[in-house]
Amino acid sequence: MNLKQAEAEFRKNLDCPVNKLTASKGIAAMVAFYASQRAKNVVVEDDGDMLLFEWGITPVEPEEFYVNIRRQFFRTGHDEPYHLSLSFSFPATAAPANLKSGNRWCRRPEGVAEFQSFLSLSSALAAADAALPLRVELEFFELG
Repeated sequence: MNLKQAEAEFRKNLDCPVNKLTASKGIAAMVAFYASQRAKNVVVEDDGDMLLFEWGITPVEPEEFYVNIRRQFFRTGHDEPYHLSLSFSFPATAAPANLKSGNRWCRRPEGVAEFQSFLSLSSALAAADAALPLRVELEFFELG
């Protein structure tokens, strides 16, 4: 896959518009996309194509609870990564009690099964599925 087409390729794999996705369905779609499609001009073994699952409470007012899955690409010969990010934002009250912000990486396609196992036990993801999102956002961007 051409890196600049990552967002369009991901959208092709969805069976509904982004704003209609549940957190679990959207995150599962991103994991499946990661497992099935490699980007050109990245070296997987050099952390060139990874997934990052993040969750927590935003540090700004009004506070919101969020879950995010991000595919990070480092193109060969470039210092700054590209990101394909799928974010779900909820009222802070939807967060599990005593939620601590956190993250989990999937650094290689071979680690997808373990990553999916982690997701299936995530209290943050379960809480996200039990709430109506304020926003669902899909972005493709380069840092730097």
